[in-house]
Amino acid sequence: MKALRFFEILVLMLILALGIITVGYAQDDGTLTLEGHTDAVTSVVFSPDSTVLASSSADGTIRLWDSATGEALFILEGHTGEVNQVDFSPDGTLLASAGEDRAVRLWDVVTGQEADVLEGHTDAVLSVSFNTEGTLASGSADSTIRLWDVESGETIQVIEGHEGAVKGVDFNPQDAEQLASIGADNTVRLWNVVTGEEINQDESSSKCRLFSVAFNPDGLHVAIGYIFPDSYGIYSAYGMVWDTATGDLLRPGMPAGVGKKTPVYIAWSPVGDELYISQAFILNFSYIDATLEPGTMSLGGGSSAPHCITYSPDGSMIALGSADSLVYIFP
Repeated sequence: MKALRFFEILVLMLILALGIITVGYAQDDGTLTLEGHTDAVTSVVFSPDSTVLASSSADGTIRLWDSATGEALFILEGHTGEVNQVDFSPDGTLLASAGEDRAVRLWDVVTGQEADVLEGHTDAVLSVSFNTEGTLASGSADSTIRLWDVESGETIQVIEGHEGAVKGVDFNPQDAEQLASIGADNTVRLWNVVTGEEINQDESSSKCRLFSVAFNPDGLHVAIGYIFPDSYGIYSAYGMVWDTATGDLLRPGMPAGVGKKTPVYIAWSPVGDELYISQAFILNFSYIDATLEPGTMSLGGGSSAPHCITYSPDGSMIALGSADSLVYIFP
């Protein structure tokens, strides 16, 4: 019996070492730490009902987690390189993923099986976003945005305009026809996806590096996470907010960190009155109402370089993925 028990423990240790199963554990403050990825976590997103958290990683895998317990539900494998971003369909049954292998992959959330592979981009796919009607947009290093019919797997339209990689795309949650994008050309652009026409554009300084884009829940504002150097060449992290109707800059240069060139990630609160800006495991938040004072909350954790942040739709949790391969869920 002792020999059998020893063998069982040895097998379990081997399984854990190989990453065949993944583990989540809770800290005293209720924070869940999710282990399983073996490289930097590149994106995190909650399902529409907030019950499932999806995470993508530079290790080439996607993992689905029970957001309440931290239990690993599925490991999704199929990409042949880093997975840059994931997003849930509006009904929560599909997950789309953007890969360095130039492919957009669709996954059945219920079974954990690959549902389809969408091909057409000629370089790495960097971002994906569903609109409220289920149309999928993808941004690529090939400088294009593609719109996809996920039922047929066919390209609906190819949108061109950026002069460099399209680093981020996000649909307006209140207008399925409006898409925001950011590019390596330092521009923020708004598009009508029905006509493919550009609605508005803002060109940032050539010294500015854009990292993330997100509409707020009411669709009236779009936020950008970026870094910018001062006169001494020291980079600082910022967030800025634009009015989508007028194109006016509503909140310029909301500071989030100093002295780091690491990516800046943003997330709106579900109500849309707060913008969270993440860099180096510090969450800075600013209010849309400029009369209210911004604040800072430290999340702790084990890495000095978070890679992504998201707020649950029900407003009860914040998830953060880190460069040290861990995922955290904060109550």
